[in-house]
Amino acid sequence: MFFAWVIVANILGKTINGEIGVLRSTINLFIAFVGTGFGITLTKYLSKYKDEETERTSKILSLTLTASFFFGIIISLTYYILSPWIANKVLAAPHLLYVIRINTFLLFFSIMNGVFLGCLQGFEKFKTTTWINSVFGVCLFIFLFFGASNNQITGVFWGFIFATIISLVLSIYYTSKTIVEYKIKLTTDFLSEIRILKHFTVPAILSGLMVVPFKWILETLLVRQENGYSEMGLFSALFLFHTLLLMIVNTVNAPMIITMSNSKKNIKLEKLNILLPWAFGVLVALPVLFFPEILGIFFGSDYLKDENYRTTVIFIILITVLVLFKNGMARIMIVNNLMWFSFVSNLVWGIVLVSAFYFNPVKDSVTLALSYAIAYVINILISVPFYVYKKIIPMSIIYSKLSIFVWFFFLFLVYVIFNGLDLDNLSKVILLTLFFIIFCLCFYKMFLNEEKNFRD
Repeated sequence: MFFAWVIVANILGKTINGEIGVLRSTINLFIAFVGTGFGITLTKYLSKYKDEETERTSKILSLTLTASFFFGIIISLTYYILSPWIANKVLAAPHLLYVIRINTFLLFFSIMNGVFLGCLQGFEKFKTTTWINSVFGVCLFIFLFFGASNNQITGVFWGFIFATIISLVLSIYYTSKTIVEYKIKLTTDFLSEIRILKHFTVPAILSGLMVVPFKWILETLLVRQENGYSEMGLFSALFLFHTLLLMIVNTVNAPMIITMSNSKKNIKLEKLNILLPWAFGVLVALPVLFFPEILGIFFGSDYLKDENYRTTVIFIILITVLVLFKNGMARIMIVNNLMWFSFVSNLVWGIVLVSAFYFNPVKDSVTLALSYAIAYVINILISVPFYVYKKIIPMSIIYSKLSIFVWFFFLFLVYVIFNGLDLDNLSKVILLTLFFIIFCLCFYKMFLNEEKNFRD
């Protein structure tokens, strides 16, 4: 999917790519009202009951599919009715009305596709979901390429719709096979399990609602500025780096949630859950931090020559590392049914995000990325004490000397490079190699040394 959107960014340029970016955010805004909450519910509870409680599994599956279909229809119709207002008033782009309207199909199909993929993950059909996502990625690449080449933004979203339909058909097909395999029969007698929606699904949806709408508000504020769509196009293109890394890390998301939900305390698993995404983020970010022009290879001169290119890349790298640092903790929240705290935490994050951007006199791709960085830093500073208080994560993994060392030197590197690292390429490669080795040793040492603390 990363390369599909890179191709779109190259073919259509910054301004149209900015329009695509804000339209995708608009779709995600409405998806958030149903959200991944239903998919996560199926992932968590089907894996828990599928082998021992067939009747309960049937009720949970039936309830979730019925509720997601019902709310998917309502949200899609609401989106279609509001489409003229979104195009004319919110985005100040009347020419996008047709595209916004056809995205009603994309909205509904995306909601249902997420639910059925969550179902397959709950049944631990990880190879199947990988196959479906691979087919989707290939189809998306082909359809976006031809769509962007022939019909620009309209063709892009028709291509997106067709790829999503293919993914949905495959998801339904394999879900049906899996239901037969487990001898599960769908039922209308599912109201006894409705408490799951109340205690898990609803807070999960509300938690998502505290993220996507704030992002959407931010982006609509940006595109309404002079050259706003061009700035949005630059940010959207470079943010694909963040999306790629998060997508790679999230491939282990469902297996980790299932394993942690179903197994007793596993010290090594808990350490990997926290340290692995953080280490991955830091180590992959280092080459881009030293050589920001690397991303320009994918996007071309239209992006690379932009005066905000380099600074935006640096802040996006910082955002990515902060998000991946939180990645393992977010899984622990799901496993421990702490979605209501996740809701409050994301609400604070969203308020800080919008405030940081709104009160900044300059509104461009740099201040957009900076606002994200500020919001994530404050969110982590607020969330970590709660994690420690609830004994979700040992204090030592946060406050250990090695942890502080990693954060100090990474932030020091960001600061130095932000202010201009005047070195030749060979010197940069030597420094990059040195820091790469140091960080690898630090994370490995944390993995080996934290066992006693994790047991406490």
